[in-house]
Amino acid sequence: GQLTARALAAGGALAEFDPAAPLNPAAVAGWLVMGAYGQYAPERRTSEVGAGRVSAFLPRFPVFAVGLPLSPKWTLGFSASSLLERNFFTATAGRQLVRDDSVTVRTSSRVQGNMSDLRVAVAYTPATWLRVGAAYHVVGGENRTELRRVFEIDNGGTIDSSTLQPVGERSELGFSGRAISLGVDVRPLPALYVAGSIRRGATLESRVGSTVASRADVPNRLGIAGRYEGIPGVRLAARWERVDWSAMQGLGSGVARAFDTDEWGAGVELNGPSIQKSPTDLRLGIRRRTLPWGVGGVQPEERAITGGFALPFARGRFIIDVGVERADRSVPGLTGVSEQAWTTAIGVRVRP
Repeated sequence: GQLTARALAAGGALAEFDPAAPLNPAAVAGWLVMGAYGQYAPERRTSEVGAGRVSAFLPRFPVFAVGLPLSPKWTLGFSASSLLERNFFTATAGRQLVRDDSVTVRTSSRVQGNMSDLRVAVAYTPATWLRVGAAYHVVGGENRTELRRVFEIDNGGTIDSSTLQPVGERSELGFSGRAISLGVDVRPLPALYVAGSIRRGATLESRVGSTVASRADVPNRLGIAGRYEGIPGVRLAARWERVDWSAMQGLGSGVARAFDTDEWGAGVELNGPSIQKSPTDLRLGIRRRTLPWGVGGVQPEERAITGGFALPFARGRFIIDVGVERADRSVPGLTGVSEQAWTTAIGVRVRP
């Protein structure tokens, strides 16, 4: 979801306002001074299909961002974020006869891939109540497939084991595309902020070496959010987002159907106790969304509870954001298919 630890902890509701989040280019104006942000967000998940259960640990570094104010009204921002990822592993075993000897063949396959969003954004602040922005995106990544077969001779057969060496195959597929985005952050009332952004995708190509294998489009995106600060020390926020992932359908196999997704999130950010005269922040939120890749032709759903906090150091020059999300994923109409996941996001913001 390209969320910072701060936005994740508040159910994603602050993503359109966060200058480090690579979504709304108008939010870049919120850096105010030169700064940088980096994030580590590993996920532990357990997937269940019938009586089978598989656990996985996925390390991620999903967001890096830099803000550079050029003048009181102009701000430049750079970011690199994870737009999409794939991690799939299977293993099977079977027996076959070779020269009348029984041989166990163990086959494993692993598919790993990622798609990253490199963005340069500029924001303009014509008035204290209005920020606007625009950004140019370069989308790229790769998909790696590895296949390995191992042969084991059963019951002390007579075949020379040196003739049954493991066999491995590997293929790589690269992706590249472009997109532009526009954003706005407006304050129509003293305590009310409204923000929105839209991304328009251009052609996305997959290549094997220098040969174009397939074409699709970078998915379009629309996001809208509101934030209310009428209560001292309390910030209430809500957000909706839609991403047209079906635009990527022609990029890969027709078996893997892509769905458009909707996401709703709501959260609260509270001023906590002060550290070195700088207030800490406490955050809570809920999040619900549909997921882009189907299971058995059906679109999965996710519900999550989130929370976290921010700890300032060196009088606010160094801030650690921590966000935790507990997500439950299911497939409507498919019983016995579910997934539970814990994501812990740790983000670091630094400024002079």
